[in-house]
Amino acid sequence: MKTGTFLSVAASALLLAACIPGKGEPRPPEPGKPDPAARAECEARGGEYARGGLLGSFLCFRPTEDAGKSCARASDCEGICYADSRQCSQVVPEFGCIPMLDEDGRRVEICID
Repeated sequence: MKTGTFLSVAASALLLAACIPGKGEPRPPEPGKPDPAARAECEARGGEYARGGLLGSFLCFRPTEDAGKSCARASDCEGICYADSRQCSQVVPEFGCIPMLDEDGRRVEICID
């Protein structure tokens, strides 16, 4: 084996080993299971920790600071600038097919899972 190839394989093995939790380290939550630490952090920020999206993953749904504010483009809002009402969304993240205003103020429809 060439030295360059050996070093590349060795570096890859070290990086992969770094991804495996060691003894005494917290393991990530199982897919589809709530994470108590994430729930606590979410609720401390005023959010609601619940399932969302097609996969039903647990997420932090948090109120936006500019909820209901008038908007003319995407960057006017922390979340989404709704095309129909021209108001900022109440919560982030949001799922579904949503008519919104892009950065140029044009109406576009996005579908978010």
